[in-house]
Amino acid sequence: MGPAAGLEGFVVQICKGGWAPSLFAGVCSGPNGEIVRGLGADEIVDYTQHSSIEHHLAQKFGNEPFDIIFECTDSGDALFARADEYLKPDGRFVSVIGGWSQGVVPFLFNKLRPVMLGGTPRSYDIFLLTASGAITKHVAQYVESGIIKDVPIDSEFPMEQAVEGYERVATGRARGKVIVKICGDD
Repeated sequence: MGPAAGLEGFVVQICKGGWAPSLFAGVCSGPNGEIVRGLGADEIVDYTQHSSIEHHLAQKFGNEPFDIIFECTDSGDALFARADEYLKPDGRFVSVIGGWSQGVVPFLFNKLRPVMLGGTPRSYDIFLLTASGAITKHVAQYVESGIIKDVPIDSEFPMEQAVEGYERVATGRARGKVIVKICGDD
């Protein structure tokens, strides 16, 4: 879910280059489909074309469910609630979140709620995005080995326009990374 601009683009490349699943489906808006396919996705699901992405995933992938779902947007609760319709019984649902404040309550709710009380019969995990030298080393290894080949760039701003760069990111519509150059090209 959401593989066009940020961490999600790395997830596509790492999954396809390192784990080589038989099918990687990226859920994004139609205009981002070309970017996501270029990063390695086999299938593109344009969420703007479906009133319920969960229903569509169940219809399209219910007979061949996913091994793992990386959810990188804020639609995780609804997506996980119906995950048994498109995620294998031994599959994993991983929510990639920005920090503890965004993940503790959903984690406790989704991980610990028993099925008999409406819980989903699938594994739920979170991947916290915290600054880590170990993660940076892994990413560097993926780049050096050619697993990560591309980082789409949406736009570049000089340091004097850093606020405009931040505003571009805040729109949620960046189609790649937004770069703020801290010094000139020389």
